[in-house]
Amino acid sequence: MELKAALRLLTEAVCPSASFLLPLSRYGWRKEMLHGKRTSSSYTRQYQQARSSGVQTHTQAQDAVNVVDRPASRSRRPRPDAVEVMKQRAARPRSRKVANNVASHFPNFVRVVHDPKRQNAFKQLLLLRSSLSSDDLESVLRIYPQLLSDNLISRSDTHEIVRLLHYFSRKAGRKTDDEIKQLLAHTQAIIQHLKTGALPPHRAACMQLISIFKDLRAYNLGVSYWKWLAQKNDDFINAASYGAAIELLNCKGEPLENLEDLYSLALKQFPGTFSEYHLSPGAIISDRARPVIAKGNSMTLIQGITTARVDHGDWRNAYLALDTALRLYPTQVPPRILDIFIHKRPLPEGYKVFQIACRSGILVNARTFHSMLDALAATQSIDGDIWINFSLTKAILNAMLAFRGAGGQFDIIQLNIIMKSMLVLLPSRTTEQRNDGATSADDRLYGTITEVIHSVIKVFVQQGIIPDVATWSNVIIRGGQLKREALVDLGLKSFVSSGTTANRNISSAMLFAGGELGDAELIKRGWSLLKQAASLTPFPLTHRHWVGLVTAARNAHIKDYVVTELSQDSQLGITKVDTIKRLLSEETSPSQAIRPHTEVFVLDNRITEQIGQISHIVRRVFELISSSKRHNFFQHPVPTSIWPSSADTFLPDPSSRDFYDQLTTDPQTVEAQTASEQTIAASSTTGYALDELRFQNWQSINELLATAEANEKLRHQEVSRAIEADKPLRQRDARLLPPDMNAALWRQVESTAIQRVRPAGPHEAGNTQNHKTPTDWQNEVLMLRGMDPPADVRLSTH
Repeated sequence: MELKAALRLLTEAVCPSASFLLPLSRYGWRKEMLHGKRTSSSYTRQYQQARSSGVQTHTQAQDAVNVVDRPASRSRRPRPDAVEVMKQRAARPRSRKVANNVASHFPNFVRVVHDPKRQNAFKQLLLLRSSLSSDDLESVLRIYPQLLSDNLISRSDTHEIVRLLHYFSRKAGRKTDDEIKQLLAHTQAIIQHLKTGALPPHRAACMQLISIFKDLRAYNLGVSYWKWLAQKNDDFINAASYGAAIELLNCKGEPLENLEDLYSLALKQFPGTFSEYHLSPGAIISDRARPVIAKGNSMTLIQGITTARVDHGDWRNAYLALDTALRLYPTQVPPRILDIFIHKRPLPEGYKVFQIACRSGILVNARTFHSMLDALAATQSIDGDIWINFSLTKAILNAMLAFRGAGGQFDIIQLNIIMKSMLVLLPSRTTEQRNDGATSADDRLYGTITEVIHSVIKVFVQQGIIPDVATWSNVIIRGGQLKREALVDLGLKSFVSSGTTANRNISSAMLFAGGELGDAELIKRGWSLLKQAASLTPFPLTHRHWVGLVTAARNAHIKDYVVTELSQDSQLGITKVDTIKRLLSEETSPSQAIRPHTEVFVLDNRITEQIGQISHIVRRVFELISSSKRHNFFQHPVPTSIWPSSADTFLPDPSSRDFYDQLTTDPQTVEAQTASEQTIAASSTTGYALDELRFQNWQSINELLATAEANEKLRHQEVSRAIEADKPLRQRDARLLPPDMNAALWRQVESTAIQRVRPAGPHEAGNTQNHKTPTDWQNEVLMLRGMDPPADVRLSTH
């Protein structure tokens, strides 16, 4: 009630005309201040009785209530002004509790009320907080320095100011050098205010200042700030600050050994609830079926050291850190930790980490998801192994099912990626088939796959996502590559019906397809649209566009058309015109339809099975969207590997769970839990009980460790080949295979690695070449985790 009184007084002091926002009859603060004995319910009851007895006005009713409640011997006193009441009560010893409550919620409030000159400062404070809530950085940076001398800014205000500055600094890649300099100047000004005490410290704010320097790539300034911050007390720094500092120093190029030392120092300086134990790889939690409640176990600290380990190639300890996070908080691991592996580890590992996240109900960043899908589609090859292409398409669809099942939303980028992937599956049509006109097995396969593509588009349209120019450009280009006029016509008609204005993408696609098909009319139409699109922008046609026209015109035997167009373009220089004419004079033959070099497309049982599996995944996605529910990963598991092995179709071996129990439980704790009353096991939003989810994550980390070790061997082989050839090792996307390797090698490597850490299943029975003993896989797990067999662990012998 005292807080309500203060809130009322604040409103009247700052804006007296706004006092109607807090009616007296609702909050009853006046009667509480004047008649402390009376409760709100008794006051309301007496007030209503006075009104029902014939009192006409609100003021008369209040007076009647006050007269009833006042002793007869006491003379009637006039009601004092609200501000005077607050002054009197604040001055009385018995009202010290009220004053303290007001001061804790509104810094220096009493001084603001007593000094009318400071009421303007309080108005500025309200304006500052309004600007913070609307993310108006310019106003915030203009207002807050004016309030420093009034000592009105609270710790939470400091946090909000730095949070907003951090938000804008994360977009530093899109800013000019001058804008970055301004952000750095504001950051250093805030730090100076923290050093002088003008701004009250906030631990999260001090941590985010480190991240600002990292995002703006001002590493030296960040290190200088960290050296000062590391000397401060707990009002300024916590374990999360050390995690941010590790990331900053990692970006600056600090050796991993120094970063590990800083990590160990943070664990000792901020022990929390046994942080140093809980964050160790072999820690045991008391109850695997319940969430861990342990303050001080900073995930930001784990994030920092995990990032450093991945960047320095320490894959083993990086995955053990992820294992620690999943063991402690299986459904609450910060997505940023998972993003690190998806962005920077080979694709088979990143894909499994993504599926672990979705299975746990953790939604990764949409851009991270798009990046992974792009890498999967880039691994496909239009002239590669068709079975690898089918597997990668299923992996993309399974990823979309998992992403949606974890609560994600579809968008146009995902539609374009899956369309690009499925178009790779379409068979080509040779010149003989085009001239013959007969329906072949390839044509029947083409029709079957296009039906599946239509069903995929239907799923996205149900979500309000309509194919755009990029979608139909891919269709037209692919139709040209496959020598299928029907596919090109489908893309053109769909684009026209969409009502979208033609741009350079669709025009270039028409040029390419016309050249591949030898269709002169399509080439002319595409070039006309390309010139029209260029006229609407300040950017003229480039040399690349003219080369595309020349290439298409040679295939369609319309060189004269190019010469005519060149004569009409006055923006091209003489040198470029000569170059284009020289290219035009070269003789080339039209490209042949692209066909896989390892297989011939026939509609046999294997392909029928693959298409059936793709259709099944699409139906599951459609049903999931229709139900508007989360996917139940426990009842309907989603494969965690790009190339699921036959072992995935069998139930887990009991010996695997037994071995896990021996490594992750304390016998004394188990006996105590058995003797006590059992609590209800907690579960995730994805259908898994926490106990089972922790076990599944443990198995997945084992598979990741084995796969990472195999991928590390591939990387060493790549380095050795470069050294032997005396060539520098080319920079490439770490997620993708080297150019001289194909995806089939990845499938073999991952399958072999996973079998190392799994018990021999029924699919391996009768395999005389497999000499795996019952304890081999357990020893592999211990070796990969860097553990010695505990004394009480009994390796299985049956």
